[in-house]
Amino acid sequence: MCAIRCWSYVCIGVLGVLLAGLPVPEARAATQDLLVTASGSISGSGTILRYDGITGASLGVFTPPISGGGGGGAMAWGPDGNLYVSIGSPASVLRINEQTGQVMGTFASGGGLARPLSMRFGPDGNLYVASYDNNKVVRYNGKTGALMGDFILPGSGGLDHPAGIVFGPGNNVYVGSLYNDRVLRYNATTGTFIDMFILPASSPDGPAVIGLGPEGDLYVAGFYSNNVLRYNATTGAKIDVFVPPGTLSYPNCNAIWGPDDHFYVVSYGGNCIRRYNETTGASMGVFASGMNGPWDMVWTPEPGALALLGVGFLGLAARRRRR
Repeated sequence: MCAIRCWSYVCIGVLGVLLAGLPVPEARAATQDLLVTASGSISGSGTILRYDGITGASLGVFTPPISGGGGGGAMAWGPDGNLYVSIGSPASVLRINEQTGQVMGTFASGGGLARPLSMRFGPDGNLYVASYDNNKVVRYNGKTGALMGDFILPGSGGLDHPAGIVFGPGNNVYVGSLYNDRVLRYNATTGTFIDMFILPASSPDGPAVIGLGPEGDLYVAGFYSNNVLRYNATTGAKIDVFVPPGTLSYPNCNAIWGPDDHFYVVSYGGNCIRRYNETTGASMGVFASGMNGPWDMVWTPEPGALALLGVGFLGLAARRRRR
């Protein structure tokens, strides 16, 4: 075990030396900033705002209002280094230049997509978009945007308004079923329904799956119960209420761990981003505010590191395990 750990340190150290010799774009020279989609309402125009990654202070608009942005607002960094954002009308996914914030055009559309409120690039590099209004998940080619068809069929396993897509251990994918208070599990290759992973009796009200935490547990937000619960990602057993009610207002599936390792949650009803202690879940207050109807967030400078994304995640995981 010691030999393996030491070798991992050497690999990460060598990577750091190699990266040190690479030119750093000026926009990324200081710190990672936070990008936030803000729709104003579920049917309004979408805007991407930028916030200082250390102080949370507003840095202005990254992408100006996008016509038809309402009913979408999910974001993800693509394997090509650009930013992808969903819009509601026409339901589609746009590609955004990672340097300038300018819209480069429509990347993916079709397949009966309706209100794409959450999406994720999968382990296979393809794009998976939850179609909220018709209870399915659509898959697109991650390089070309070509429609690959329904990944999870409408209503499969009782899926009722999907909220959040998380690829987990054992070739599983988890999807929150917001309207019937359950988290469903599917085969991550075929999209075939496996089981009801989290039952209504132990689910928060309006479950929206967030992701796997640094310790490997599954985090689920209660959109209507205004909390975040933690579960065993293998058994589905409830571990605890990580963030209790009281500080959040309509938290959704879009929560992330920051460069400081703390836990950041979009408080849609509170028009802010809140920060919580990564270990205890204790509130650390409002991190960023001044947005109207925030829906999703991502950190920069991930695009500049996407060529080394797999190695970077391994290094981050090793750092977190050492804490």
